[in-house]
Amino acid sequence: PSHHYHRTVRELVKRAKEFVNIDLVLADRGFESLDVYQVLDDLGVDYLLPKIEHSSELEVAERMEQDGKDVAVERTKVDTARGSHESRLLYVPGNDGETQTFITNRSIAPEDAEAWVEHYANRWCIENEYRAIKQEFLARTSSTEHELRVYYFVFGILMYNVWRLADVLLKATVTREITDYTPAISAG
Repeated sequence: PSHHYHRTVRELVKRAKEFVNIDLVLADRGFESLDVYQVLDDLGVDYLLPKIEHSSELEVAERMEQDGKDVAVERTKVDTARGSHESRLLYVPGNDGETQTFITNRSIAPEDAEAWVEHYANRWCIENEYRAIKQEFLARTSSTEHELRVYYFVFGILMYNVWRLADVLLKATVTREITDYTPAISAG
């Protein structure tokens, strides 16, 4: 149930902070919860998540359209039984022209909102890389042995990295530019 996500998020972020510095937490709409926002703020990490648009967000989007605005930032407060903090609702144009709403605990000026939301768009690169690893490089197994499954996963990541390196070297040799993220050679 979604009301328990904040506990999972707390444990995952606390564990990750033991090994790395966390600059920004990006999560999808499935994690939309005041408790999740509060946990992230309590742990001292910035977050950026898309919001499911409720009537209040839709009203702001309509008002923006009437006023001829593309971008808006609205101050709000996350208030839970566990605590509260200031946050911002970012209203930015999506690829389809519709206004998208995001929430963050960072203080963002309206002129910086679109650039800030671009961080979320970059999240898809990670999703696509993971999908490529699973589809093209991960050995299929029915084994329940944890060690073997971890080995296959690490080996799949290694093969993916070799493929990306070969792609970068090919681009550097042929075009002398590495500006396009799209691989020049297919994995399959």
